[in-house]
Amino acid sequence: MEIRYNINMQLVWLKRDLRLHDHQALHLAANNGPFILLYIFEPDLWREPDMSLRHYDFLLECLEDLATQLNKKGGMLVVKVGDAETVLNYFYQKYQIQTLISHQETWNHWTFKRDIAVQKWCKKRQIEWLQPIQNGVIRALKDRDGWAKKWDARMTQPMVESPATFTDCNEKNDKIPSFDSLSSNTDACSKRLIGTRKQAELYLHTFLYERGEHYTKEMSSPITAFDACSRLSVYLAFGVISIKEVYQTMKKRQQELWAM
Repeated sequence: MEIRYNINMQLVWLKRDLRLHDHQALHLAANNGPFILLYIFEPDLWREPDMSLRHYDFLLECLEDLATQLNKKGGMLVVKVGDAETVLNYFYQKYQIQTLISHQETWNHWTFKRDIAVQKWCKKRQIEWLQPIQNGVIRALKDRDGWAKKWDARMTQPMVESPATFTDCNEKNDKIPSFDSLSSNTDACSKRLIGTRKQAELYLHTFLYERGEHYTKEMSSPITAFDACSRLSVYLAFGVISIKEVYQTMKKRQQELWAM
């Protein structure tokens, strides 16, 4: 007989926000009670033609790095394999989940359709799904009037710190399937970037303090672009670092240069 925990547990669903710092969804949960930090590895997503081995390898590094960060804080990253509705239903049944929290996702059409299905799943079970926004994307705009002002307002909001404590959880992680079992798009890249928070912070620092001085002149040449560009795109895409953190760190460096 399955044990059904009588606890008002929240579920924080990680997607492309694999970090602890400046994580609004995590911040909301931490201020409202116990929560489980969940990443769902969705095999059908990784069978899409725009997914590749280099994405897969980078993701696994991000998950391992995040799990290590959490372990140091006494927390746990729960990784489950399957379609989102099945995995979410497992936690709903076991923990009586009433609140689902995840950043609004901006990715491909597959994830957009999945989120529509999850929204219906939540509504049917009267689960509140909170979706704070982590980037500058504003959905359903008829035109770009006022977009820059709204973007700036988001990026200048204070960053939120990582929670001091995390909820203990006895869940067991699923084994993530090999990429070969999912796709034939094995575009291995020997010089791809490494998926860790430390690397993201390093690239941001060296871009602002060393490599980026001649960015506008060197970004378009294959000879110089390798070093002159920020190399932050993949870290922003997977949410290892937030765009708000990059923007505010850049503004701080800009002020330092103006003061010289």
